[in-house]
Amino acid sequence: MIEAHFGFKKMPFPKEIKTSLMFESFDIKESFTRLQLLKQSRGIFCMTGEPGAGKTSVLRKFVENLNPQTHTHCYTPHSTINRNDLYRQINSLLNLPNRIRKVDLFAQIQKGITDLYEHQGKLL
Repeated sequence: MIEAHFGFKKMPFPKEIKTSLMFESFDIKESFTRLQLLKQSRGIFCMTGEPGAGKTSVLRKFVENLNPQTHTHCYTPHSTINRNDLYRQINSLLNLPNRIRKVDLFAQIQKGITDLYEHQGKLL
């Protein structure tokens, strides 16, 4: 609909845009820098922002720059899920066996992350 209205042949700002073609605004550069600092400190984070602010694009660019030999990433775009569903998603992203109870899921995720680090040398 937007394409027809403005005479575009395709959407001008798709989520699939190559990160090398992204316009790097001050906010995008700032977010990327913060993620680099987070990587150095091996921290954990939750990124929030208005729709269309570039959260997904910044994360895609950041992940593209991670060495897959040393880093594993888990991305879940769902913001309205409960804790159990989040644990299930992380468990699935880590390719771990299904568990029913929340406490078992959490313990398995912790063990899975520890194993990735200790046995494969990977950071998450």
